[in-house]
Amino acid sequence: MQKHPKFWEDLLTLPIREHTALLNGNIMNVYHYIFYRIYRLAESNSMPWWSDFKAGFIIAVVQIWIIVLVDYKVNKHFGFFNTLELGKWGYALVIGGLPLTFNYFFFQYNDRWKPIVKHFNKASKQEKRKMNIQMAVVLVLVGGLVAFLFSL
Repeated sequence: MQKHPKFWEDLLTLPIREHTALLNGNIMNVYHYIFYRIYRLAESNSMPWWSDFKAGFIIAVVQIWIIVLVDYKVNKHFGFFNTLELGKWGYALVIGGLPLTFNYFFFQYNDRWKPIVKHFNKASKQEKRKMNIQMAVVLVLVGGLVAFLFSL
């Protein structure tokens, strides 16, 4: 049986309030790492062209799905709080355009995705392990939010 790395021993023996100090990344690093992981998945595909666009588009689609779900549930339960009364096409343009524009300027504009991929390609195993844990925490929190919204 393999011995746990020191990182896991530290994580298991620390009091709960100190876990956040051990996992000291910010949310943008996790966002970049999620992009990197989707990018690497697209690169390993049989058609590895435009992997940066595919990764950004997948992230935008997930963001759009969460925004639409939140908006629908808020309108369903609190009828007085109609967040967007723009009509069908205006709603689609705003809800779809915000994440797509955000991701374009965040990843595609001036090839900002290249330093992200280069950084994580050179990252050590320990840094990648830490980022995997942080990414899992963020995905569990987002999954919990979505599950909560579906249960309403």
